[in-house]
Amino acid sequence: MDIKGSVIFFSGLQLKLFKNARLTIGNGTYFSGPIVIHARENISIGENCCISWFYSILYSNCHEIDENSGIITKEVIIGNNVWIGNNVTILPGTSIENDAIIGAQSIVKGHYKSGGIYAGNPAKLISERH
Repeated sequence: MDIKGSVIFFSGLQLKLFKNARLTIGNGTYFSGPIVIHARENISIGENCCISWFYSILYSNCHEIDENSGIITKEVIIGNNVWIGNNVTILPGTSIENDAIIGAQSIVKGHYKSGGIYAGNPAKLISERH
């Protein structure tokens, strides 16, 4: 785990870092409530992010469905100055560019461009920051 500078965690953190996984958090990032981060792959959270309560980053599909399916793991990258609303779930393989906003209760999977405002299940572009 690599915390770069001042990072604030309020009201609970459940953190599981598996072998060879790395969690990097940038300076000025703020976690406001119960947070769940499980990492089998690298997770990078940029600087000056504001992350609300009941937020989850999941590292994989969590377990095998059958003996042939295996566990799928992918890294998660969150840029600088990203705001993430309450009850957001970020799925494996997600990247969120700088200055994006993710609305409350969204399910996030895929690539989200800089300055976009996203919400929904799955999260989709609803507006852009001005």
